[in-house]
Amino acid sequence: MSRSQTQLPADLAQRYPVLIVANAPETDDNIQVRSVKSIASVLHEHEVEVEWVVLTPGQTLNGQMENSGIPAPLVSSFLSSRGIVVEKTEPYSILVLFSLGVTKGKWGSLIAGLMEFKKHYESNSPLKQVLPDLVDNHAERYSGMGLKDLAEAMHQDMISSQMLHNMDAAFTLLPDPVASPRATYARLVKGEIEQIAVRDMIDRTVAVQIVPYPPGIPLMMPGEKAGADKKAIVDDLLAMELFDGHFPGFEHDNHGVEIERNSQGRPIYKVYVVKNQDLAPCPTTSNQAPDSGSMR
Repeated sequence: MSRSQTQLPADLAQRYPVLIVANAPETDDNIQVRSVKSIASVLHEHEVEVEWVVLTPGQTLNGQMENSGIPAPLVSSFLSSRGIVVEKTEPYSILVLFSLGVTKGKWGSLIAGLMEFKKHYESNSPLKQVLPDLVDNHAERYSGMGLKDLAEAMHQDMISSQMLHNMDAAFTLLPDPVASPRATYARLVKGEIEQIAVRDMIDRTVAVQIVPYPPGIPLMMPGEKAGADKKAIVDDLLAMELFDGHFPGFEHDNHGVEIERNSQGRPIYKVYVVKNQDLAPCPTTSNQAPDSGSMR
């Protein structure tokens, strides 16, 4: 769930100090906000912390989209090209893990990587110089583009597709249970399933678990379906499919979703569904969303 629906606890700053890559906003009462230039001092002050969240510009702490931004997948890709491993990347946040014995030299490489990104972003350095492998693999898409150009294109694409809005809506709703996962798995073993495009998923019972990562939370369980009133679940997957087509090399990782290419080379998300709808009814029929502290 994005920050637009999350109440930030007052002690969040002590548990997970938040770092901003560029253009740090005003300090919020509930959270500690630092600019990239002060990250080193924050790390020094909180040596015992092992999880750090890096926020990138583009979305306010209240979940509102800004006019310009730097989507986190671009920052993660840049850091990865410098040998820095990021644990998890969401649209505008990065989770970085530090062991208790991490040295100043090791976390210093993260600081150096963020500062290097900031320098290339502000000068709009050519992608051929900054991310040469990306350009070599997708020259027709990224040739002649600068780092800032790509960041802005990604940000505007997320705004136009309402990606974050769709994600919020999808995880607020619960799909309709049609059959138990056990009964659905039995149909899968018997081969009584078929593969269809995600755009045709409405009112079809999925045969496999669908888990977008991040956040790594099941969107649909085997035996569930999304009716017309739960279309936001399908729209969430379609927004990611659209983004993957516009920005090759930055594809999403969705467990239970397979990607095929059409004649133009664009990705088409496909899922396995039960062939017939005559499944035994699931005893669980409540569509009420669980409490924030419970799990699906």
